[in-house]
Amino acid sequence: MLLPENFVIQEIEGWYEEASTHLDVGLTVVLDGSAVQRVDTSGLQCLIAVNKKLKQHGGYIQWSAVSEALVNNAGRIGVAHLLDFPNS
Repeated sequence: MLLPENFVIQEIEGWYEEASTHLDVGLTVVLDGSAVQRVDTSGLQCLIAVNKKLKQHGGYIQWSAVSEALVNNAGRIGVAHLLDFPNS
């Protein structure tokens, strides 16, 4: 699943609806965060919630790519470790 360029509160509802179809079945969800240029706290909270729910059902997020903006913003507020970024 490709994350949008602006993963902010105005954009996450539609993305979360799509992602939620995978949450209760314990799947691995492959996310591509390479296009993300802006991410706010709501976007990060959404990703954390998805990751947590997946783990509760035996699944996880597999990142195919992450942007510098996504990694930096998650690190700035101290939640990067909750998102299981590659090489983190």
